[in-house]
Amino acid sequence: MKLKVSDELTIYRDEQRTEKLVSVRESSKGWLAARTGYEAFDREERPVGSFGVLTKKPLERTTTWQFDQPGLGRFIGTERSVKTARARRLLGFGGAVGEIAGALVKYHFDFERDGKAAFSIEKPKVLDVWYKLTVHEDGVDRHLLFALAVTMEARQRA
Repeated sequence: MKLKVSDELTIYRDEQRTEKLVSVRESSKGWLAARTGYEAFDREERPVGSFGVLTKKPLERTTTWQFDQPGLGRFIGTERSVKTARARRLLGFGGAVGEIAGALVKYHFDFERDGKAAFSIEKPKVLDVWYKLTVHEDGVDRHLLFALAVTMEARQRA
């Protein structure tokens, strides 16, 4: 699923979709717009943070993410395994078949701020749709983190 400017990804508290937790939209302003960025909003449509892909990072990593939360600052996330990152990059050169194969690779991104581990997002099983979120910094907004995890998955499958 590719997120487009007109698209909105919404995460609900329950399967009946009675209570919205957070929504994500592609950004149209600032560094986010220039770098495939997203903004997250709470149920009252107040901004809770933003995140996006940094494109000018070393080729050894497939994707580097930037995560910004008001009051906490900026976090940078890279894939833990250089080997997995390189495999995903090589698969990406294989056209549509390579993209599908790349989406099936497990991933584990570690996010740091000022050189300290803040949180990680892991998709430990290939064909499952669940994630393991490990948070080391208490102030990280969990709803914003959920929004990031789901958006990362959507981009992995794009």
